[in-house]
Amino acid sequence: MIKIIETDFPESLRKKHEAQRRFFARKLRRKPHFWAVGGVTVALVASISASVLSLRWWIVALLFVVPILAVINRIDEIRWRKTWRESLEWHQREISARIVEVQVDAIEFWEFEELEDEGAALLFHDADDDWIFIFGQDFYPSRFWPCLSFTIRFSPHGGHLETLPKSERVDPTRRIDGHLKESLIPRNGTYEVLTASPDCVLEELRRRVAD
Repeated sequence: MIKIIETDFPESLRKKHEAQRRFFARKLRRKPHFWAVGGVTVALVASISASVLSLRWWIVALLFVVPILAVINRIDEIRWRKTWRESLEWHQREISARIVEVQVDAIEFWEFEELEDEGAALLFHDADDDWIFIFGQDFYPSRFWPCLSFTIRFSPHGGHLETLPKSERVDPTRRIDGHLKESLIPRNGTYEVLTASPDCVLEELRRRVAD
């Protein structure tokens, strides 16, 4: 069985995104004072220098060093606030969006050899001759993965959210030359679902991707 459904953002992930959203919201509400910290530091150094050297260095520090440092820190502050705002908006979009949930109950899977750290490539086969080809850095083997029964959740943009194994880890029934997968990468970059016999599945997958 291979089923793809749309569902609400899972509560387990919502809490994490909500915590991040609040974190960036607090940073944006707080008025940064980087320039003040830099100015006080330079003024302190200048005052010590003035007591040791001459008044001329104190004037130079006040007229040039402190303003320059204030401008630099102000630019850095604006850059960080832009990053925080973008992160806040991203987390807000993720929480409000519906996600794609891929549910799989397979009887076997094939594994493509990896060539140059391009990501794992796995082809799962169920009892109805349905297949799902999964590709990406998020699918490397772990303690419980790969397995034959699992759920994978993707964001609306195709990004991987989480993999939920529901059975024990197993070994592939077939290993395939990694060079073959170069023409099989899914259109959305993550997965492709198709129906075919085991003898024709690679050719059918190649045709699907090329269309």
